[in-house]
Amino acid sequence: MKKENRGNISEKLVQTIANVLCDSVNNNDIAFEGSNDLISAAVGAIQSISFTKAGKETIISHKGVEKVCPLITEDDINIKSRAIGAIHNLSSGLRVVRILREEGVIACLVSLLSENTPQVLTPSIAGCIQNISREEASRKIIQQIGGVTSLTNLLFTCRDLKCQVCTIGALLNILGPDVHGEVDRKALKKILSLSLFCTQAQSLSKEFEQSLQQIE
Repeated sequence: MKKENRGNISEKLVQTIANVLCDSVNNNDIAFEGSNDLISAAVGAIQSISFTKAGKETIISHKGVEKVCPLITEDDINIKSRAIGAIHNLSSGLRVVRILREEGVIACLVSLLSENTPQVLTPSIAGCIQNISREEASRKIIQQIGGVTSLTNLLFTCRDLKCQVCTIGALLNILGPDVHGEVDRKALKKILSLSLFCTQAQSLSKEFEQSLQQIE
């Protein structure tokens, strides 16, 4: 298949998906059976397409980012997971970060860290916040709504290494600019790295104790 044809198909696909998501957002109570499956499939397609630069541009141009944003608060775990995953991919660009900020996504993401969110979602949520925190305006919002506290709590409670690394990256982005001097910045980075080490050591210690109990 020629590259031009693939691009046309991708654009038509995103347009169709955007229309599906737009209908789902505008009609909170969709009447037809299996609607959650359709929305989940649509968001999953957006998530897959958003891995590539061309896919990102197509999604942005068809207002796909704005369509996905409300879905991170869905009760359906598959829809929520795929929406967060798509935003994680898309937020690698500052253009999308600005859209997310304007759509009020930052407060939703931070609140998800404080709620009883399934642990399987926390790495992507932390990754989203890490990406978003590269923008100064977004950093200020994260600080104002208690995001630093939520991220710090996550660092010491989450047992997923990827989640912890993203959390440290987010904290460095948020706190780093306020730390003056190269020595102080290195000290902050070292403190966060030691925190990660302590968390991992604590986790290994618990696993070791459980293993001993099984032997006994």
